[in-house]
This record gives sequence, structure tokens and C-alpha cells, in this order.
Amino acid sequence: MKKKRIWVVSEVFYPDTDIATANIATEIALKFRESFEVHVICGPQDYERKNSSVNGNELEDIHIHRWKFFNYNKNHKLKRLIRVIGISLGLFFYGFKIKKADKAFVISNPAFITPFFGFLKWLKGFEYILLMHDVFPENLVVGGYIKEPSMLYHLTRSLFVKSRSTADKIIVIGRDMKELLLKHYLANRRDDIVVIPNWADTEAIFPLKEAQNKLLEEYQLHNKIIILFAGNHGVLQNLLSFIKIIQQTNNPDMHYVFAGGGATKNNLELFVQQNSIENVTFLPSYPRSEMNNVLNACHIGLVSLSDEVYGVGVPSKSYNVLSAGKPILFLGNTQTEIAQFVLENGLGWAFEYRNKHAIVDFLNRLSMEGLSDITTKGAKGREMVKNYYKKEDVLERIMNHVS
Repeated sequence: MKKKRIWVVSEVFYPDTDIATANIATEIALKFRESFEVHVICGPQDYERKNSSVNGNELEDIHIHRWKFFNYNKNHKLKRLIRVIGISLGLFFYGFKIKKADKAFVISNPAFITPFFGFLKWLKGFEYILLMHDVFPENLVVGGYIKEPSMLYHLTRSLFVKSRSTADKIIVIGRDMKELLLKHYLANRRDDIVVIPNWADTEAIFPLKEAQNKLLEEYQLHNKIIILFAGNHGVLQNLLSFIKIIQQTNNPDMHYVFAGGGATKNNLELFVQQNSIENVTFLPSYPRSEMNNVLNACHIGLVSLSDEVYGVGVPSKSYNVLSAGKPILFLGNTQTEIAQFVLENGLGWAFEYRNKHAIVDFLNRLSMEGLSDITTKGAKGREMVKNYYKKEDVLERIMNHVS
């Protein structure tokens, strides 16, 4: 019997699997292949990313429809906006290929893909499942793109609320995200919104002994307690606030590493240089194949967001930090998913940026003598993700919700 057709719609896809969303979209498409004829609608291949953790031969029977235009710089505000609109339009045009009998599984990036596919759902009547990695326009407000009291904000919010309402099912990746949707926008959709978190790649990401880590040797970071931030250095990550806190500490045992790239990285490096902050090291962006080595180059993994960020996204790298056997230091709104997950299970520490003195005190109290407590929390996190956040288990939950 011929398989039912499903369309996975995502801004990014294979071979750009160094990008977290592209890796997630690719793995979901591969899972769907078990039960569906899979088509993928995606944006242009990212010229900055050439490596892939997926063997291209695995995708031979997946039909990829790629929009190749508007691949502009994502770190420039105006060019990023043009990119978002242009790629959203391109994916919308390809969406007219979807038939009424098909399913559409839409990942919420780029931003305007949600209203465009809400319109297509209304027009063509296919089954529409929305996977929300972000909540628009709230994250545009936090990112400084629009102001909340403005007419533009209210019009944009109305557009997104109506378009999300057309989805037959909604998957969110955090409890705070579900609460935000139910409280403000979709109070009558409680049964249609399900929380399915992102996964940890427990096979590719695992604890390494300190002596095995070449990064520690290369940058001479042995005999220090290292806190590592690995990932996008964007506006929402609020990393300048953390570096200003580092500037106020006086703990000779501590060193801080920032690995990756993003819109604010140049400003962060300039601030550290101008203020002669000696216990901070910046590492360049790294391919997914190096993620295990990078995540193991620390004792504690940092997850940072602005205090204003609530319910609009969940840092997916958190689960991989735990998979590497490292506890999490979360800074941001402590009512959000990762903060609650860390505190409920004793997997690290969580503070809000507004409690700056508490963060400074915590960083000053860390010592080499307290490494056993850090190691214990890290080992507990590794066991937690192995038991509850394995890729195969999360993908099976998504499949069950879609089928």
C-alpha cells in the first residue's frame, strides 16, 4: 500500500546539520521515512556550514525542495529581516505543492512561516502539525526588533495567534512555552498542545577524561575550574551581562570559555580586551563533529538567556551539556524550562541576572576542593538524559503524535 505523504518544512536542513535546527529537522525526516513518503521544503544551504553528521545516502528516498535565495548574513539585523521574509515567502510558494490528503509538519523557523502555512492550511485543508522552537513576536521584542507597546507588535501578535490557531496539533519544547500559549493565546487548545523536548545525542556526546581533551592542553586550561558557553552568541543569550559579572569576581581558580559565534561575539571580545579581563578565552565556531571535545573542555556548562525571556524558546544545547556529564549553570528567568529542569533534578544551579550579587558570590565560592560536588551533579545529569532524553525516544514520541 502506498505510504501517506508528509512534508517537513524547515528553514534549514541537511547538509547544514551543524546547525541545531537543521539537525533536528533532518533526524525527524529520517524518522518519518519509516511510515511516510517524506518531502522536505527548506531554505538555502548555509555557505558557512559544510560539515554534516548525517550520511547523505540515508536521504536518497527523501524528496528535498530547496529555496535557494535570500541567503543573507544572519548576524546583521536588516539583512536578517530580509532573509527571514524572503525565505518564508519561498517556503510558502513551495507549500502550494502540498495536497489536501497530505500532512504538513512545520518547524517554526523562519518567523513568518507560521502565518504563511496557517493560510495554506485554511486554503487547502491538509493536516497541519506545528513544532514550535520559538514564540513570535515575543522573541522579536526581547531581541530589540520591535517594541511591545507599538501598533506593529499588536498587529504581528494577532497575525501569529490566528495562524497558530489553524494548526491541528502543536508541539512545544518546554512547559513554560505551553503555559505562555495557554495563558495568552490559545486557552481553548489545552489538549492539542503537547510538550516534547529536544533530545540529547547520548551516543555522540559522552564524558571524556580530562587527560583526553586536547583543547585543555592547547589553551593551557588545566588546574582551573572552567565554565563554558558553547553555541550562538546572540542578543537573547545576554552574554555581555555575564562577562560584566565575571569582571567583578576575584576567584583565581576560575576560567571562562566562550566557544562559537554570533551577532554579539565581536563586541564581547572587544569588551574583554578593553577591560583586560584575563580569565576569559574565546574559541571559534566548531563543527558538530567537534562538539563532544568542546563540551568536555569544562567542568560546568553555561546556559544564558535574558531575564525577559520566558516561554519563547528552550536552549537545545542544555541536554547535550548534560550528556557530556557536565552540570549546568543557568542564568536567566528561573521559571523557564531548563532552569526548572535543573533545579528539580539537582543538575546544577540557576540564578536570575537581576540577582547579580548572588551570581558573583557563587562564582567566588567555587574551588578545586569542591570538584566532587560538581562531578556528582554532572554524572547525575548524564544518567538523566540517557534515561529520559535519548534521541530515539524523543523521535518516537514525535512520530506517535503525528501518526
